[in-house]
Amino acid sequence: MATVKGLVNSFGTTVSLLANVTTTVFVYAARGGLIEAFAMTFALGGFTVTGARYTVADGAIIDTSGGGANYFPGSSAGTGTNFGAAPYGLYE
Repeated sequence: MATVKGLVNSFGTTVSLLANVTTTVFVYAARGGLIEAFAMTFALGGFTVTGARYTVADGAIIDTSGGGANYFPGSSAGTGTNFGAAPYGLYE
């Protein structure tokens, strides 16, 4: 999570799940926050993530360096894909 101009950098990190996860949203950025998540690996080990992949709002950015809409694990799409439409965040 990155809010109020916060910054999260994750480069080449492996995220391993040890159980099923139920969450509202897997990755969240708002109020000018920036998340840079490049070359990450998600080792699910047969476990699942139930919830939205990402939410980006209020001038925030989530940058996956071309990872695409399904980059993060989750059971539903994310929200906030362009600054010109509500919720006014950018996912790229």
